Amino acid sequence: MEAVITLMPLPRADVEQVYHLQLPEDQLRFGGRIEEVTAEVEPECDYHCAVAGDEIVGFFKLDRGYHLRVPTAPLAQCGYEDGDLGLRMVIVGQQFQGKGYGKALMAALPEYILSVYKAKRAFLTVNFENPRAKHVYLANGWTDTELVYKDGGAGPQHILKLEIL
Repeated sequence: MEAVITLMPLPRADVEQVYHLQLPEDQLRFGGRIEEVTAEVEPECDYHCAVAGDEIVGFFKLDRGYHLRVPTAPLAQCGYEDGDLGLRMVIVGQQFQGKGYGKALMAALPEYILSVYKAKRAFLTVNFENPRAKHVYLANGWTDTELVYKDGGAGPQHILKLEIL
């Protein structure tokens, strides 16, 4: 049976509701601790969560100023335009991993982005050393632009694109 989730905005005043979402130690360098991720001052970033039943199982940021966050990334060469979004800090808590929630989040994301933002495209970077995450993205409609963001905090990153419209 496929996991069923609902995506919804997470007001900044309610971030403590996602503090139970922790990553395994081997994934921390790619995502970080949820308390740190939600403490960053980024006015262009909106917080969102994935809910299964009555439990929050995932968290992610949609960044309206993504080009400001990765200024040395060749986004223009990837087709980035004003109004496009960046997907950042996708976290499915370790206690919920392996249950299909990440796949369900990715499957629901295009419709969610379209309904909330009316954006045509979204971009993300994924670390070269995180092939599992890259596989999930590629299996759910993202394409590898074949371009690289070399200044990622944990090393070089693939730039992926999701065409929504």
